[in-house]
Amino acid sequence: MTVDLALPEEGERAELRLDPRDASSPLVVPLGVMRKAQLIDFDLREGSSPLMLVRSELNAHVAAAIIGQEAASEGASPREVSAAWPLLERIAGADRDASQDAFERVFATDAGGAFGAGGAAWTIAEQLLTSYILLIELPETGSRRRLIRFATDQIVGVRDEHGSVAQRLGLQRAPLVLDLPGVDQAASYHAEVLVPPGSSVTAAVVQDGDRSVAAATQLTGRRAAIFPRSPSGRRTQLVLDVGQERGYYLLPAAIVSGLIALLLLAGVAVTWAGRDPEPTASAILLSGLGIVTGLVVRGDEQPLTAELHGLARAVLTVVMVAALAAAAVVALGATGYALAALWSLTLVISVGGAATLLVSASRATRSGTAETTGS
Repeated sequence: MTVDLALPEEGERAELRLDPRDASSPLVVPLGVMRKAQLIDFDLREGSSPLMLVRSELNAHVAAAIIGQEAASEGASPREVSAAWPLLERIAGADRDASQDAFERVFATDAGGAFGAGGAAWTIAEQLLTSYILLIELPETGSRRRLIRFATDQIVGVRDEHGSVAQRLGLQRAPLVLDLPGVDQAASYHAEVLVPPGSSVTAAVVQDGDRSVAAATQLTGRRAAIFPRSPSGRRTQLVLDVGQERGYYLLPAAIVSGLIALLLLAGVAVTWAGRDPEPTASAILLSGLGIVTGLVVRGDEQPLTAELHGLARAVLTVVMVAALAAAAVVALGATGYALAALWSLTLVISVGGAATLLVSASRATRSGTAETTGS
């Protein structure tokens, strides 16, 4: 995100300084509001020069001052604001449980006056339960016009509310909702999203509540760039449709399942002919080890990738286990019609799994596709 701001005139900057009484004290500038979460790969710069965030204790102090000022403008006495000050700082703190407890103690629903529900102070405090003000130290350069850039990654874990069977098999795209910090403060806004390997972005929509925000989008495989055309509300979010890349998992899994089905078909033909399917069983046992190490067990995947491919991996696992069970009964000495019936059952399972994975692969996206739209 790039923030284009103009500082007040030199003589009007006292309120922006860490110490308003010291003209040499660093400037403190709010860039926007971000949700309370771990900052991943956070980068903050003006040009090529790195900038510093204000430490969390001072951030909470500034946020408490904002809430207290609003409460005072709504009729709270200095004594009331002073008494509530420690709780106001806890509301703006990093601990969300402590924030909720402090909020309930200060803004009780049956309380009257400036600290009652529904006022401006209440509205700001409610937002700070899950968010914090992004404050930075801004060195003096002699210029009023400043361009500040910052970027951060967001961690996306398993989203149970969106994890339908069709989405996990790649038959439907999975919606992914991301914050757009500072979009309501920016005159111009640009955000880029990079999803993990194995997934790709097929659509991107900017939404402010139930309203779609006009935005230009550029989609290139795993990367999405958006450019909202007008200022938006503070609850504006980016909704991505994320699909599975065909060649990352689904197509290899479909091919492997198909090969297993062919091996089982050969074994079924041999067993119904009354001959020993031991060579086929040996081939299945050898291929099973490669499948486990290559496609089933992947410990380095990102959470989103593991979620998107979880059900497809389960289908392949079922096919593999059924095939290995068929091979194992040969080693245990099973013969005759019982062996043929068991191999026929495993053939049906493997064909069903292979067909499911093949359909999923056909509907998955190809890597490297690009699309640019404007709305």
